[in-house]
Amino acid sequence: MRKLVILSTIIVLTILCLGRIEAADKSIGKLFIKAGTADVGGQQLADPELAATVKDMKVRHGKFTVVEDESQADYLIVVLERKTEVQSPAGTPVNYRIVTATLSVKDGESWKAVAKLTNGSGFNSGSSWGIAAGKVIGQAEKWVAENRK
Repeated sequence: MRKLVILSTIIVLTILCLGRIEAADKSIGKLFIKAGTADVGGQQLADPELAATVKDMKVRHGKFTVVEDESQADYLIVVLERKTEVQSPAGTPVNYRIVTATLSVKDGESWKAVAKLTNGSGFNSGSSWGIAAGKVIGQAEKWVAENRK
């Protein structure tokens, strides 16, 4: 009986490890995400709201592998703006969260901007900052899928 338990445990662990290896193979590339900066009095300052959106994107990274070193990335997303729009699609005011970013690809040692990304506006596009950030990641995934060599 004890041998059966040990054998079963080994089989389960092997299956779990293979699942993780397979999941790692499904990555569409390495992604670095950063917040844009604002020029205030000649100084480049970070926007804490944009930094919060970067955190949301890192949590909702989709099929990308997020890296902490920009030099290791295949793709770069720079969060440029986040704003709230109030719309009344059915007579009731609704706050829509809008996130705008750029997607760049590595071009030698520099970055080449290839797309402007946004989650859009309207129902189900951004009722929270997290959802809006996830939609922008989805736009980046779509671009990569359509343009990857």
